[in-house]
Amino acid sequence: MSQSPDDADADTVPESYAAGWAAVSKLIRRGFSWSGHELNCAFLNTGDGTFADVSAAAGFAFGDDGRAACVLDWDLDGDLDLIVANRTGPRVRFLRNDSRTSHGFLALSLVGSVENGGNRDAIGARVEVELAGDPARTLIATRRAGSGYLAQSSAWLHFGLAGRGIARVSVRWPDGAEQTYTGLTPGGRYVLREGREDAEAWSAPASEPALAAEQVAPASTRKARVVLPAFVPLPRLGVETPSGERAVLFGLGPDAKRTGRPLLLNLFAGWCAPCATELAGFAARVDEVQAAGLDILALSVDAPEERDAARALLERVAWPYSRGFASTECVGILDVLQGIVLDNELRIPVPTSLLIDREGRLAVLYLGPVEVATVLADLALLEAEGSELRDAAVPFPGTWLSPPATIDLAVFERRFTARGFPEIAQEFHIAQFEINTLSEAEFQFQIGVARVRQGRLGEAVERFQNAVAIDPDAFDAHRELARTLHELERFEDAIQAYERALQLKPEADDLIGSLGVAYFAADDLEAAERQVQRLRELGSPLADPLELWLGAQR
Repeated sequence: MSQSPDDADADTVPESYAAGWAAVSKLIRRGFSWSGHELNCAFLNTGDGTFADVSAAAGFAFGDDGRAACVLDWDLDGDLDLIVANRTGPRVRFLRNDSRTSHGFLALSLVGSVENGGNRDAIGARVEVELAGDPARTLIATRRAGSGYLAQSSAWLHFGLAGRGIARVSVRWPDGAEQTYTGLTPGGRYVLREGREDAEAWSAPASEPALAAEQVAPASTRKARVVLPAFVPLPRLGVETPSGERAVLFGLGPDAKRTGRPLLLNLFAGWCAPCATELAGFAARVDEVQAAGLDILALSVDAPEERDAARALLERVAWPYSRGFASTECVGILDVLQGIVLDNELRIPVPTSLLIDREGRLAVLYLGPVEVATVLADLALLEAEGSELRDAAVPFPGTWLSPPATIDLAVFERRFTARGFPEIAQEFHIAQFEINTLSEAEFQFQIGVARVRQGRLGEAVERFQNAVAIDPDAFDAHRELARTLHELERFEDAIQAYERALQLKPEADDLIGSLGVAYFAADDLEAAERQVQRLRELGSPLADPLELWLGAQR
């Protein structure tokens, strides 16, 4: 992984740093951990200037992806316990210190004075404990507001006494005042208040915190019920009917194929035993399903040469609903879709079911087998919205500081482009606009923009040309046509497109600068220099950079 940038004020993120984060994100989305499973470490101060690795002996060598640790005497038995936070599960691990020693301890709580510029929590105070019979050995601790990464340990200062008595305790308070306390005994807990001479003995409460004996980690599974806090419109999915004809489901455009009724789209395979059990369960409760107004479509993901097993399975369970076969492209699209929803790049498992509302939007995703009763109960969610839907999407109640989530279709556009589905990416690009309010010229323009993002510049030129042919006054289309032609090094055509755009918007100085570069590339230096003068007449700050660039190219 690349290192963090050295300069916090840098305008741009170093390419290696961005690439490192991209690699980490990809690993996590594919189910890997970025930690490398490094074990937690604990080191023992041997007293002679060296440390011994006691990680395993201390019971601390867990392979968790540890992030933060805080130290405290949780059970008030005189030794220090640990609470560790992890990026991976378990997210919190409590390590209780059950060692039995008679070495003794001293615990101090400091209360500072605010009168002379100090602070009540005594942050910054330094405590020295001088041991009886060993004045050369002094234990030192400082009261801090934090302890390590994202952690705050107990406010009590804890000293292990190694079986010694206590001669005196000295405190240098944050405001510079110094005090010395005597008469403190091993095994005691005391409150030291700045300005008061005596230490106040503190007694632990009689009750003990109840803790479970152990934590049983649940078995790893990909089975899940995922309620989306905002429904996702489904792109076009190509399927094959039982008779072998091709059909298209859903879509984001005005010609989208919607059912008008809730639909459960079930993906199964002929070889899948859990699929067979699930399908049989739905078949047995056909009356309830139909009474609820739910349609079910079972799509086999089997390869064409293996579809006989899928057909036999549906016959065996007397499947009473619609059926069909998912194309390879269809499965790939659903792979990407569930990956965006769950932020991973794992293959979609079978069985998987998608609960889709009458508008063709994904509402609930079921990974693994799902019970009929669960789906029927979730039909009520199709009418929910806003905070009600958000509350259903999380596993426990709470108070929210942000408004309900909305769908960012640009994320879907980028991910489908990156995964090699440009046509689907185009659907999500166009869907970011009110499709019914787009004119034909605007529609062609937006497709052209999508083609540019996909790197399909030749097709983008055609779309931009269509747009300006329909609407000759479409400045944005002329501008993007010129830029795309320029990138394709079709300089003569780009010059014409720049000039047409500038007829519509003569003050567009960025286009004048690009036009000057295009003229130079077309070996017309005189025309290129005229663009410098054109910029000067506009008072544009781009005049000098263009003039300098042209001079450097000669």
